[in-house]
Amino acid sequence: DVEALLVSREKAVAALESEIAGLEIELRSLNERVELGDDELEIERRLLERFTEAQSRGGANTLDLDRSRSSVRRLEREISTIRQQIRLIDTRRARLEANLADAVAQVRKANEAVARATIRSPIGGVLQRMDVEVGELLSAGAMVGLDIDLISI
Repeated sequence: DVEALLVSREKAVAALESEIAGLEIELRSLNERVELGDDELEIERRLLERFTEAQSRGGANTLDLDRSRSSVRRLEREISTIRQQIRLIDTRRARLEANLADAVAQVRKANEAVARATIRSPIGGVLQRMDVEVGELLSAGAMVGLDIDLISI
């Protein structure tokens, strides 16, 4: 059924548009996480610097210094991972936009199919008889039924 196909294609377009909008939300969230991570990393680096200075003067133990280094490295890895996710969003957006363009083209084709499947009478009136069945293949100009012009009655 061409109308069901059209509805299906329109839903596919709406789903792709929704996914593209979702990418923008995801991008904002990832950027916020990077910003917060950078702030936290700066704090941990200052703390590591203090532990390093304190240890050089004999005032900090190795365990605190190792924990601080580990925390800095963990944050650097996390921020790096988030930045990689941000870079991948452009690839995902490009793929979704290509799929959207294809889906829009399919909607256009489905609209054309609906228009071709619609039977129109050259006169106004009432359909008295239908000579074809639903799904039957017709050619242009084929007789499909009898239309009575009510104006001439």
